Amino acid sequence: MGLQKVAFNFMVERGGKLAKSLLCTKQHKITNTFGLKYVPLKADIVNFKTVIKSEIINKSIKRESSNEIVKKAIIDGNELKKQWMQFVENLISGKESINLGNKIQSIQSEFQSLKGARKYAKERVVCALHSDDPYEHLVIIDKKSHKIFGEYKGDEHQVSAGLDQLHLPKSCSVVHGHPALHECGDKLLSTPISFDDFGYMFRHCDDIIAFNKNGEFSLLMKTPKFKPIDKKQMALYEAEHVFYMYPEILGALTDRLPKEFHGITTIKQLAAKIKELKSTGKYSVEELQSKYKAVVQEFKQEIQKIKSENEFDIGYEQIKGIHRFWQDYADELGVIYKTNYSYL
Repeated sequence: MGLQKVAFNFMVERGGKLAKSLLCTKQHKITNTFGLKYVPLKADIVNFKTVIKSEIINKSIKRESSNEIVKKAIIDGNELKKQWMQFVENLISGKESINLGNKIQSIQSEFQSLKGARKYAKERVVCALHSDDPYEHLVIIDKKSHKIFGEYKGDEHQVSAGLDQLHLPKSCSVVHGHPALHECGDKLLSTPISFDDFGYMFRHCDDIIAFNKNGEFSLLMKTPKFKPIDKKQMALYEAEHVFYMYPEILGALTDRLPKEFHGITTIKQLAAKIKELKSTGKYSVEELQSKYKAVVQEFKQEIQKIKSENEFDIGYEQIKGIHRFWQDYADELGVIYKTNYSYL
């Protein structure tokens, strides 16, 4: 998140004071700039090529069109860093904000009940799915006040609330659409709630709802059993989620192991089989750990290969796999999974 690799450039008016600017003298490939656009500077400028640390930096200010030195500039690196640290703190607290290009005005922002706010959010989301160029529309609801915290426009595959996520309400509900359609026989279907959606809920909200074009919902909601998950556990669950979508990937790997492992298509099955074999004493713990690590390592390589070549192909079996994953793991993850998707 945030600006990356942006040099500090300064604009100078003849006889005036040095003024800070986020404008660059030439266009750079910058990711996650949240709507900041490149605009060339027309005035005299000084470009700092060295990284400003804690020391005082002296640089000459030159005209844009020539090498003529206008004046010397002295920049206090400590003061500059303090100003930016303060700006970041203000962003986190909500005192400052950056106007995102994808943030849009709510038609109505206050409701008498959470039910009313969610009904409004559904209408906005489904309307976006029926537009000429369907896109993900995101609505964030403050559950305590029943107010709309914000609405955001994405594209066919994703949407983000950007820096607004730094100061979301303590208790909020997130509603969005799944516009991407996948060929499943003679039908075009969208996926139910995704693992990425779970990750977003894990970090930011109490519940998250996805609607398809037919207005059918798929949701995850935290329960009192919900508890933090470390990165290693999260990666394991994400891998299992992929195995449920593409069981043949793990099946092809485990078929190379001893016959006891043949036919295994999920990590849960693999863990259960290892536990069973431990109790028989047929294999040493070291052998089993080695076999497990080999499968996981090959799996990572296989997934990376698929990702580098193209996005995953999603058909009806993959959509059903996502559904089965939530049915099997929702309780273990401390969430409730519900859906009325007619094709699940």
